[in-house]
Amino acid sequence: MSFSENGQKYRAPALEKGLDIVELLARTATPLTLTQICTALGRSQSELFRMAQVLEHRGLIAPSPNGDGFILTNRLFELGMAKAPIRSLVEAAIPSMRGFSDEMHQSAHLVVRSGSQMVVVARTESPGDLGFSVRVGRHQPIIGSNSGVVLFAFAHSDEREQILQLIGKPKRDGRLATFQRQADEARRSGIHSSESDVVRGVTDVSAPVFDPNGVAAALTTPFVHLSAATVTLDEAAKRLAHYATAISHELGGAPVQA
Repeated sequence: MSFSENGQKYRAPALEKGLDIVELLARTATPLTLTQICTALGRSQSELFRMAQVLEHRGLIAPSPNGDGFILTNRLFELGMAKAPIRSLVEAAIPSMRGFSDEMHQSAHLVVRSGSQMVVVARTESPGDLGFSVRVGRHQPIIGSNSGVVLFAFAHSDEREQILQLIGKPKRDGRLATFQRQADEARRSGIHSSESDVVRGVTDVSAPVFDPNGVAAALTTPFVHLSAATVTLDEAAKRLAHYATAISHELGGAPVQA
């Protein structure tokens, strides 16, 4: 049964106000005061004050550490992680992720798609003194993600079309065309790597993880180029692909043929 089959028939104004606040904070990189929230949503403080109070009480939003507004907490992410498919994916992946990190002395993280965003659902740290890792819960647009290239590359055709619709019309800067070209290359090679556009000296390497329904996640390492490193980027990429395949076997998945 779907309540949306015949359009929106029933309304819950209070719930809609709360969801509007949550969605606004999710789209905003900086904290927002209640006044700023009201302005952005075109509502009065009397309409949203109690709703913001309830959301804070339920742990969905919280005052920022500096006290300059509200931020979205990880509560919704934690609820999503409690779903059986995600929990099973993480449980299957962690042993292989630890194996990779221990062997290669590099961190690793597992990424899944949520709409047009990529979300980190698990990570393992490098056992060495130096390393770089990505926090669980971090999200970024699929079109700007090395992991996103891999998940798009190995997605079924209908899912690829859905992703393209979520991304929107091609950008004038050519990012979408580049993204699709990289995905085609990743599908042929079975892996994708690119220099991080956030941290110098880091190369992101991603390999697909499959379950019985197709590509389920991307296993990624932000490879740190250390002067005293004993492991090369090529070696790490090969071992990452090996461990991604091991996770796929645990999940009962099989790689998609190029």
